[in-house]
Amino acid sequence: MSEWKRLLLGRFSVLFALLCFNILVLPLINDGMSGDYIGRVFFSLLFIECGDISRRTSRHYIPGLILAGLALGFGWMVPFWPGPWTYLLQYVFAGILMFFQAVRLMEAVRKEHLGNEQSIVGALCVYLLLGLAWTMAYAGVCCFEPGAFSVRIFADAGVGADNGVRHANFSELVYFSFTTLTTLGYGDIVPRTPMARSLAISEVLAGVTYLAVVLSVLVGMLGRRDRHGHHHQVARHLEPAREQSSAPGQV
Repeated sequence: MSEWKRLLLGRFSVLFALLCFNILVLPLINDGMSGDYIGRVFFSLLFIECGDISRRTSRHYIPGLILAGLALGFGWMVPFWPGPWTYLLQYVFAGILMFFQAVRLMEAVRKEHLGNEQSIVGALCVYLLLGLAWTMAYAGVCCFEPGAFSVRIFADAGVGADNGVRHANFSELVYFSFTTLTTLGYGDIVPRTPMARSLAISEVLAGVTYLAVVLSVLVGMLGRRDRHGHHHQVARHLEPAREQSSAPGQV
C-alpha cells in the first residue's frame, strides 16, 4: 500500500477530516437556524468520532465515551431548552472532551505510531483538537461575560456599530483561537476581560510548546527510521555478496 493510501485509510483519517470540516467549512455557512443545525450535526459527528477514537486507542475509554455523550446531549439540548446554563454546559463538556481526546491521542501516537505516517496525522489532530478546546473555553467565558471578546469594525466593512466594536460570535472565536494558537494574532478580535486574556496567554504557551516539542520529536523519529531503513536495505543488498565470497572456491 502506498504512503498516500496509508494516510487516507489510517485510523486517524476520519477524525482529521471532521476536524478540518468543522474548522474550515462551517464558518462559511451563513448564520441562521439552518446554519446552526448543520453546525450541530457536524460537531455531533466529531463528538461521536472522538468517543470512537477513545475506544480504539485506549483500554480506559469509558471517560471518553461519557464525555462524548454529555457533549452530544447538551449540544442538542440547547435548541429546545435555550438558556445560559445549557449553553455553558454545552461548551464545558465539549471543551473537556476536546482536551481529553488530545491528551489520549498524543499518548497513542507516542506509544503506537511514533515514526510512521500516521504519527503525522495524529499529531495534526492533536493540534486541531487543542484549538477547538480553547474555542469552547472562550465560548464558555462569553456565556457569563458577553463582552469578553470584541471584534473591531473597520470603516470599509459597511457595518455600523457603537464605538467601532461588537461582540464575537462562535465562528469568530474559532478564528481567534487558531490565530492565537499559531501566534499570528492579527488584532481584529481582542480579549477584553482578565479571564479571556488569561485563556489567550495559556493558548499561546500551549501552541508554542506543542510545536517545539512534538515537531522536533517527530522529525527525529522519522529521520532515524529513514536511516535505519537505508542501512537495512544496504545490508540486504550486500548479503548475497558476502555469501558468495564466503563460499568455497571451485576447482
